[in-house]
Amino acid sequence: MDSLIGEIQSILMRIDRLPSPKVFSPEELTQDFRIGCIDNAALRFIVPSLAILYAQAPNIRLSIISLHEHFQWALEKGNIDIVIYAPPNLKLRELGKKFHYETLYNTDHLYVVRNSHPLAVKLREGKQLKRSDLKNYRFIAVKYGYSEGKITTDSSGFEEGSNIAIDTPYLLTVPHMLIQCDLIGRLPESSVKELIGNLPLTILPKNLVADPAWTPVFLWHDRTHFDPAHQWFRSVLLRSLEEKRAQKRQGRKNSEEEEVGRTQ
Repeated sequence: MDSLIGEIQSILMRIDRLPSPKVFSPEELTQDFRIGCIDNAALRFIVPSLAILYAQAPNIRLSIISLHEHFQWALEKGNIDIVIYAPPNLKLRELGKKFHYETLYNTDHLYVVRNSHPLAVKLREGKQLKRSDLKNYRFIAVKYGYSEGKITTDSSGFEEGSNIAIDTPYLLTVPHMLIQCDLIGRLPESSVKELIGNLPLTILPKNLVADPAWTPVFLWHDRTHFDPAHQWFRSVLLRSLEEKRAQKRQGRKNSEEEEVGRTQ
């Protein structure tokens, strides 16, 4: 029976809708959509969708909930409606038919240090950095979600044990911590420039990071899979993300064309 609960719930939801002639209308929604994610995921995936969400459904409520190791249970029981996650340890296909997901994109990571860090100074002097140079310094680690208190990935082998100086569940704090001391932080390449802004930080060469690209996903349960309100909500998030990526691609294309025009 436990294994059939998700399928039974989705069948019951569809049966409940059969006699109802009412057409779904976002304008009439007043429900709370609960999203499990870390701070940077909210910045990357929720913020770009807010204008469309509240233009179409002005009376909804969004609740952003911190990720924890029991997020699968929370999705199933209804404590969370959707999870935004880049899982280093989670095998999505092994979750079973009760869970659904949409992959977003691949993103590598980059190491970042403050401008006065010895590695940044060495880089400005034109010297080549090697991965072995990293072992002489300590790291800031981000811990959250499925890692169950462990580092989200052990990547280079340096980000573990006594080489961890600070661990935090908040990715957005990392750039500000780096300014204060000679530590190394690792930030997603897809948003590293947004995260560091105009802070006095140096991005180290990409080849110093050994871990493979991560793939953020939207993850939800059968409980909400066929619900019109949740289908609308997920579609807005995904459409807003794609539009933002298209704008970035067009911006890069325009910059490249301007650069070519200047050199001709």
